[in-house]
Order: sequence, then structure tokens, then C-alpha cells
Amino acid sequence: MERTVGAWFLVVILGLMALGSGPARALERVAVDDETELDLSRHMRWVADPESELSPQSLLREPQKPDWQSTNGRILNLGLESAPVWMGVWLESNSEVDRYLQLAYPPLDDVRMYLVRASDGETIIDVHTGDTLPFSTRPIAHHDFVTRLTLAPDARYLLLIRIQTEGALQAPGSQQPFSGIPRTPRPCT
Repeated sequence: MERTVGAWFLVVILGLMALGSGPARALERVAVDDETELDLSRHMRWVADPESELSPQSLLREPQKPDWQSTNGRILNLGLESAPVWMGVWLESNSEVDRYLQLAYPPLDDVRMYLVRASDGETIIDVHTGDTLPFSTRPIAHHDFVTRLTLAPDARYLLLIRIQTEGALQAPGSQQPFSGIPRTPRPCT
């Protein structure tokens, strides 16, 4: 009897552990429109990069190569993680989309946001920001990390966010219409 209970206990514990960081999966494809807010945290996958070997171009060439982990529909929260972490998702739209990309956790040290067009590999967005850089270097003056995101119709893009920080690593990412940002954003001067 004790042996059966012990075996079931082990099965339950292993099952609960598996729920924590999801199985390896391909990057999700998300259809984007110009109307509604989109919680990207629910769709993004993540991978740790302890040797700093990954780049936007390597991830575009071989998006299946890294062991992408699911957030299981939640905000990525890795606690104290000092290794670089990449988050990724494919974005597609049937019409032109002009939005804001917002990463709503201000104490991240180093944040890099990339938007790469799949058809030709061109990097459309390459933003380097974080709380260790002067506020004036942000593309949009906002307490969160915000950048403009423009998608052409009938094109596919790889959105990548690389985060490295000495504090807690959380990444609540969203894509919002211009009216969706809480404070009125303005370009840094």
C-alpha cells in the first residue's frame, strides 16, 4: 500500500513540475489587427541563452533550434535569472498595423527588442534600452519600455525580445493601439 501511494505521489509531483515551464514548442503565430490590445505574454515562448550565442538572425534562420519553453499563457517570471533570456513570437496581419509594443516591467537592466521580416531577414526594429541606460535613449518617453511597431499587410515578422538583468526577470509584454498606452507617449528629444 505504501509503495503504491509513494508511486502516485511521485507521478503527481512530476506532473505538477511539468506544468511549470511547458514543453519545448515551436514559436506561436499570432494574427494582429489595428484595433485591440494583444497580451503577447500569453503567446510568447522563451529560451535561456547562458553563453550569449543567439542573435536575431540565427533565430530567424533556425527558429526550431533552441529549446523554446512555453509560459503556459502567463507572464514570464523567472525570478533571479542573470543569463540572457530571449522571448519570441511570429506576428502576421492582413492589413497595415501601427501599434505600440510595451514591456511593462521598468526595472529590467538590458532590454533589446527586434522585429525581423521573415521574407528577406531585414531587421525592421532594433531597440536597445533598459534601466541602466539614460532615459533619453528610449525611443518613446514612457516609464515602461515602449516602441512603435508597424507591420505591413500580408507579411510575417519574428518579434524577439532579449532581456538580461541582475534583478527579478519578469516580462509582461503587450501590443496596443496608440490609445492603449496609459500615459501619452512622446518621442524623446
